[in-house]
Amino acid sequence: MININTITMKMKKVILLALLISLGTGIYAQEIINVPTIDKLTYEQYQKKEWAQLIETGKKSLDNDIDFYYLQLRMGIAYYELKKYSLAIKYFENAHKHNKKDDIVLEYLYYTYIFSGNYDDARTLSPYMSEKLYEKLKIGSHAMVYSLYFDTKHNFNKNIIIEPEVGEIVEQIAVKNQSYYNISLEHLFGKRVRIYHGFSHLQIANEVQEIPHDLLESRYKEDIKQNEYYFSMKILIAKQTTLNTAVHFISSTFSSIDEANSRRNRPSYFYNYKIKSFAGSMMLTKNFPYFSSSIGSGLSTLNGNFQVQPEANIIIKPKANNTLQLNSKFIYHIENNNEYYTYTPIFKQAIGIAVTKNLYIEPSATFGRLFNFTEYNAMIANNDLDIIKQRYEALFSYNSNNQKVNLFVKYSYNLKENKYKINSIPYSQDYINQSITGGIKWYF
Repeated sequence: MININTITMKMKKVILLALLISLGTGIYAQEIINVPTIDKLTYEQYQKKEWAQLIETGKKSLDNDIDFYYLQLRMGIAYYELKKYSLAIKYFENAHKHNKKDDIVLEYLYYTYIFSGNYDDARTLSPYMSEKLYEKLKIGSHAMVYSLYFDTKHNFNKNIIIEPEVGEIVEQIAVKNQSYYNISLEHLFGKRVRIYHGFSHLQIANEVQEIPHDLLESRYKEDIKQNEYYFSMKILIAKQTTLNTAVHFISSTFSSIDEANSRRNRPSYFYNYKIKSFAGSMMLTKNFPYFSSSIGSGLSTLNGNFQVQPEANIIIKPKANNTLQLNSKFIYHIENNNEYYTYTPIFKQAIGIAVTKNLYIEPSATFGRLFNFTEYNAMIANNDLDIIKQRYEALFSYNSNNQKVNLFVKYSYNLKENKYKINSIPYSQDYINQSITGGIKWYF
């Protein structure tokens, strides 16, 4: 026979045991989610270098409104040690708000900004640093010159001259040689302003074929000498947010020497004239933990036409640092040639990889008809006579161990289109243009 009292007693024991377990769990949960317990646990995890566990503990604590100075500092250090610099920023910033003069926080935050590409944010920390830390980080005033930059570019073209047959008159301009030189300086003003400016010289040798007129023969050489001045100002307007404005002045001289009538030091020209152009740009950039975005527009008057170039750019950083970057740029190029408007979408995709601490490589591809357009905040003005239909590039950048010297080489492979006429009938031909750009940048 079933004993009802025995069953009742057993049920009471089970219920009591369940209540004790539940109560114990609740007490344990309350015990672990408080400042002293979290402080002790995260300190132990910090000492053992258990960075992932420390971050997990910190997140749970913050979700339960448990927050204190050392928790923010330790979480920042944990992300820093995992090289997730962009994620470490907010924790070091929060710790810095609690204690503006803590050199430990300042040093970590400084390097976190540097390693995540927020160089201008790093400069704003210097007023809070002790003299010892300031000297340790070797932060100078850079009142005169922060960096000196030099680069040169040389092009290699196939021979695309159209040889006329009997009864044909060819009208064509073909680029034979092209070289470019640039020297620039960078200055820092205050804690938020960065100025970059420089002079460039471009020299192009063309071979021209056209219907004979005046004193010109059907085929002659044309020289283009282009002098340029570029000026940009970058302002840190908020945390990890910059506004970059730029202007670019271009003076191009077109000439053809009459060698038969030229004398020493007194050349005679078939023609010799100048064209002045202008380019400008304004870009707003904001950095986030896993990506950065830019939006802006350019204006230019290249080759006597008017161009507007709105663009948007997003750089995705899957690892929350600069070791891998997926850079996508969208441009909508609008040009008015005084007769009609042209509208050209352009897309560029680049992949940046930090192969080692010192070596960075970035292959890229650009699609769209590139003609009378600007790049890099109007620093580069592409006013070639031939259209670029496709472009493939590879950048190799090397930093010295002391981060004072940067060397780079960029290879460019361009599919270009050359237009010409035979007996006034228009034709075009595609050809391959290749170029090598090399440069060096010194930081003082």
